[in-house]
Amino acid sequence: MLKYDELVAEVKQLDAKGKLALLELISHFLRDELIPANKSSRTSASSVERVRGMAKPDSILPDNFDWKESYTDYLVEKYK
Repeated sequence: MLKYDELVAEVKQLDAKGKLALLELISHFLRDELIPANKSSRTSASSVERVRGMAKPDSILPDNFDWKESYTDYLVEKYK
């Protein structure tokens, strides 16, 4: 196993592309260690629930609700 000084010397010999690849690899390792996989799935699920709640209408819409007419009325009022 390389000691720290030897590792630094090896990294210094890499070209820019190699250093960038090493940096990306290290960042992936750190991300995996610092952010548990199950935490990210819980966050996205709660985000979906929040968005779903924002899209919910305030009252119950009738079955025969005319979306085109409602949207047309909205546009007419907006651009008067």
